[in-house]
Amino acid sequence: MSRNKAVFGIGILCFTAGMYFGGILAEVKRPEFPTEEQETRRTWERKEQPPADSKLADSTECYLCGNHNRSLMSMFRGRDDLGVICVNDWYVMDMQIRNLDGMGGGGSGWTVGAEGACSFQTDRNPERGISEVTVEYGTDSIFDVKKVQEHLCQTCLDKLLEVMDSYSEEWQESGARDVCLVDFQTLELYSLQEHYISHYIRDYYVQIDGRDGDELEVIGIYAPVLENGERMPDIAKELESKYNEPILNKKRVSVMIECIVVGAGGFMGAVCRYLIGMIPLKEGCVFPIKTLMINIVGSFLIGIVAALAMKTDFLDPRTVLFMKVGICGGFTTFSSFALETTDLMKDGKMYLAVIYTVLSVTLGVLVVFAGQEIARKG
Repeated sequence: MSRNKAVFGIGILCFTAGMYFGGILAEVKRPEFPTEEQETRRTWERKEQPPADSKLADSTECYLCGNHNRSLMSMFRGRDDLGVICVNDWYVMDMQIRNLDGMGGGGSGWTVGAEGACSFQTDRNPERGISEVTVEYGTDSIFDVKKVQEHLCQTCLDKLLEVMDSYSEEWQESGARDVCLVDFQTLELYSLQEHYISHYIRDYYVQIDGRDGDELEVIGIYAPVLENGERMPDIAKELESKYNEPILNKKRVSVMIECIVVGAGGFMGAVCRYLIGMIPLKEGCVFPIKTLMINIVGSFLIGIVAALAMKTDFLDPRTVLFMKVGICGGFTTFSSFALETTDLMKDGKMYLAVIYTVLSVTLGVLVVFAGQEIARKG
């Protein structure tokens, strides 16, 4: 009995001591840290591009779906391949994931863009269906819609704005990079912003790594849908028919129009040359002065046209074709120059043949430079 009382007494004593020390510890305040040392929670939000209106008057000159000679898309449109576009400067890099033309095309390369624009490093292995493109961002690699409004139709501009979303802190503006992925066969665009890691595009798998911040790594792999270990031919044929036919038809119509434009210009140039050839010269003059003057005038005109085409978008690409390939091409005549030089040599007038050749080449090149300078300063 006395033992039970002792145990009970010890228990009461421990309980009382625990309550006492617990009350003391409860009065001890937790240390406060200065406000500036506390970690601030960051809030990130998705930034979408606001709607924008296209300023392109003629949709056929759209850099993406049209035929502007500056866009480079006419070289790749309709191909069963993917590409990377630097949109501010509008440079298109073909990934060449597959060997479609039997010419190989593998290996490494380096392409430097304009000042402040993106640069591309490529490592292609089309025989195995793998391509890696590394994009090094320039100082002007933040997407600027003002640089594409005048070059894209409204439909293509809307598609581009959809893939230019980005994530940043609440107080920051959108920091979307000016790069995107394009499917040359369907002309669909896909985002290459750093929060994306991959895309499945038809028969291709694309892996994206933009975590570095200063560069973007895009790896494209040919990975067709398989059934029992083999590609499904019906799906491939259906996709090819679905996407290729409208694009090819549009391209055929465009080429036909351009042929008509060049033919009209060539007709005018050839008629002008023929009429100048009918101008009578002093009897006994054997020097081909008329052909020399025709080629010099034509060289001067083509210099002006070429410089204007590079200087501004004022000249429509088909107008450039009409004037440069059509009129200037039909007006000038290298074949007549070659024939007349040969005739002079056969007639024993070697000195005239040499003078004629030197004047034609030298003056032709000089007046091209003169025409370009006048157009640039005008």
